[in-house]
Amino acid sequence: MVTCMAPLCFPLPPISMPDPNPPSDEPDDALHRLMGDVQAARSSEAGEPGSPSPNKGPIDPKPGVVLGDYRLVNELGSGGMGTVWEAEQVSLGRPVALKLLATSFAFSKRAVERFRREAEAGGRIANPGIVQVFEVGEAGGMQFIAQELVRGGKTLTDLFDDLRQKTDLSLPWYKDAAALFARIADALAVAHDEGVIHRDIKPSNILMGTDGQPKVADFGLAHVENALELSKTGDFAGTPFYMSPEQAAARRMGIDERTDIFSLGATFYEALTQRRPFEGDTYQQVLKRVLVEDPVAPRKIRSKIPADLSVICLKALEKDPDQRFASMADFAADIRHFLADEPITARPPSLMQRTRKWSRRHPVLVTSGATAAGAFALVSWLAIDNHQRRIIADEATKQARTSESQALGDKASAEHAIDFMMKLFEAMSPQEARGRRFTAHELLEEGERLLQEDEKINAEPNLQKGLKKTLSEIYSSLNREGSSGPD
Repeated sequence: MVTCMAPLCFPLPPISMPDPNPPSDEPDDALHRLMGDVQAARSSEAGEPGSPSPNKGPIDPKPGVVLGDYRLVNELGSGGMGTVWEAEQVSLGRPVALKLLATSFAFSKRAVERFRREAEAGGRIANPGIVQVFEVGEAGGMQFIAQELVRGGKTLTDLFDDLRQKTDLSLPWYKDAAALFARIADALAVAHDEGVIHRDIKPSNILMGTDGQPKVADFGLAHVENALELSKTGDFAGTPFYMSPEQAAARRMGIDERTDIFSLGATFYEALTQRRPFEGDTYQQVLKRVLVEDPVAPRKIRSKIPADLSVICLKALEKDPDQRFASMADFAADIRHFLADEPITARPPSLMQRTRKWSRRHPVLVTSGATAAGAFALVSWLAIDNHQRRIIADEATKQARTSESQALGDKASAEHAIDFMMKLFEAMSPQEARGRRFTAHELLEEGERLLQEDEKINAEPNLQKGLKKTLSEIYSSLNREGSSGPD
């Protein structure tokens, strides 16, 4: 495996997929080169700045070659858009990492703008946790970015590869991992304060120096606040395994610092579990899971993961940005609460949130005639003991299958029924009950009371009738079973 100090050389995690957002519209490198030769001649004749000489094209990078103020030392690696070299800045005598844009992209306006945008985004941030950008320019017919050379040549991808060989991770290791991610979150918080959203946080874009300092690299997809946008259409930008739902939906609106929180949460998830939260064999499969599936709780994969870390990680991975941490600083702060053995602010999803998630994952049921009974079965399962939940679930399922109410098949009515059931069980949830355990009979009696008070349901007689019938049938089933007790 090639190791290097800058982000272009690091491969994506191991599933080979085409780039969903290629930096140029031309179909292949051969055509890039052909068009480059033609456009170079035209540009030089027109006197355009930054054009290669009409007598010779871009130089061939090799050790000893000087590009402006930089002497190439050795190639560290290569990636889709170019190569990364260890170089010496001649005037200062300091080592740097020099990123060179591939000549096949030299005359692609979009590629050059994206390349320079990386320098702009990284150059406006001064923080030990961000790879420092020194200069961006053009020399010898080649676009370059001179940036900090990170000694060590490791990324989080390398760390994760090593961890997959271990089967037993201890609590001290999880604490060390948490401390590391708090530092990464600190660095990204500084970027966000400067108006820079990275948009492509992933293990291979986090470098590890020999001093243990993590450094965020590769701002090539970054969104810079108040900068001119490169496209008027929705950007499909980012690596799908770590992409936020708003990116997966290709929405331009709604991309903010919480987008990076999701991607860092996905990376944190992999650090804890040694699995990515969303897997798949194709882009479409991965994106669908990012959009509609919730990841398995980390503690269900590795039981030694501290419960608070599992909760913190899942909060960062909420589909709804409003349910994530409000800022990267809040993310870092909650990790440090865990490290200090203090109460964390993140909480597991409430009953209402879990029900809404379930409704999102089962849209057919939500809009079917089984809505009220199906929702009742769901929330009952979450609220009461095993014997009673079985009775309620069985009866609700029967009602769902036999319901002929057209009103319940209406989407608006379905939503009213869902809201009613969530109100009922949210009011009697363990958090609200302060430890008191309600019986199923008490839940059903409370449901009868709420039915009388719900104006939306009272405005729909058929819906009200269907819900009352479901409550009545469940109540009757409980009475019939009550004398026999649990199996």
